[in-house]
Amino acid sequence: ENLVMDEEGDWQFLALLIRMAVKVFYVAYARQEQKKYNLQVWNRGICPVCGQQPMLGRLRSGDGARSLECGLCHTQWSFSRVVCPCCSNENQDALGFFYHQQRQDRRVYICNGCKFYLKTVVLKETQREIIGELEDAATLYLDVLAHEEGYNLEGKPVWH
Repeated sequence: ENLVMDEEGDWQFLALLIRMAVKVFYVAYARQEQKKYNLQVWNRGICPVCGQQPMLGRLRSGDGARSLECGLCHTQWSFSRVVCPCCSNENQDALGFFYHQQRQDRRVYICNGCKFYLKTVVLKETQREIIGELEDAATLYLDVLAHEEGYNLEGKPVWH
C-alpha cells in the first residue's frame, strides 16, 4: 500500500530533511564559533551561536546548576534554573516541573506563562554522561506528557 501524505505532511517532511542536512554544517560551525563567545556570561534562553531554542536541559551533579543544549548546533551554555528560557518569566508561581513517577531523573520544566516546556536530565541521579540527541529520542514519553498537559516547545511568549 502506498503512503500518501497531505500537503502539510509533505512540507514537514521536507523541512525535517533540510534540517538534518544543514545540522552537520551547524555543528561544525558551532565548534569554531564557540571559541569567540564567553558562554559563562550568556544569559538568554536561545543558543548564543545559532539562535535556536534549547532541546534539552541538564542539572549538574555537584551544584545543581542548569545548562541548556541547542537542538541544532549542540552548543551548551549555563542558564538560570528559575527563569523560563522562552519568555524569561521569573515568577516562581508560574514555573515548575513534573516527571514520570518511575523516572525521576528525567524532568519536564514548564512555564505556565507561555506554556513552554523543556526536558531536563538530573545528572546527579543518572550517574552517566548524556548525549543530547539520544536523550531527546529516549524521552519522547515526556514530550507526550507535556503535550497532554497543554505545553509545547514553541511557547507563546508573554511580552511584558
